[in-house]
Amino acid sequence: MHYQNTFLKQVILRLDFARLPSLLTDQETLFTADMRGRYPDVSSNPATLFKVFMAQGGVNFGQDTVGWVRIHKAPEGARTVTLAPDFLAIEYAGRAYQHFDELRAQVAFMLASFRNHFGAVIFTRIGLRYVNEITLAEGSPLDWDNLINPGLVTSVKAGLLAGLRMARSLHQLVAMRDDISVLLNYGINNPDYPNPVARRQFILDLDCYVSGVVEFAEAEQRIRDVNRLAEDVFEHSIEQGLREKMGIVQ
Repeated sequence: MHYQNTFLKQVILRLDFARLPSLLTDQETLFTADMRGRYPDVSSNPATLFKVFMAQGGVNFGQDTVGWVRIHKAPEGARTVTLAPDFLAIEYAGRAYQHFDELRAQVAFMLASFRNHFGAVIFTRIGLRYVNEITLAEGSPLDWDNLINPGLVTSVKAGLLAGLRMARSLHQLVAMRDDISVLLNYGINNPDYPNPVARRQFILDLDCYVSGVVEFAEAEQRIRDVNRLAEDVFEHSIEQGLREKMGIVQ
């Protein structure tokens, strides 16, 4: 289902794979050359691996450089493609995300370039995350009737005795549909914490993913699969009043 306006704060699609030797040095690849047309602002940072090890005198900490992360930003700065030695990702911030069909078009473009220059790798995890920060200017901070699924609201308010003032109430659901997992973090995060809740804000943070062996040719279908589950969980989590506020696109 499409909406005219959403409460999305962030959308991230990430595809993990075994580390590629060609990405271990800070040398620009042809992938970046392909990206420049849509993502012209390019920067690179060292990818680091943090280590904890025992040595004389106790526990020591260190880090190693294990390649380079190249970040490609679109002109508006709110859409980013990241290529690291062991993952490929696309991220949207705020209103930059339009709808899944637009995301699919961007993903098809970057996957075609990736395959041309690095081959048909096997992905070990494909994850799609939608972070919804539902903020309303009017109404009581704890009133989510006809907006959020009553079951979620009940768990958020559970244990709140009369006379107590809530400061934060966050919860997590981990579940599976076939081989796809969903991690749903939900509740009242309260940007003014540790002060009592004063703003009407509810978090729905959905991370759907498939892990194991995913052949390159299956990647786009698996992305559609994880998105379908994310949409189903989101629709189950909200009520008609919120749909009307967002504006359903027919």
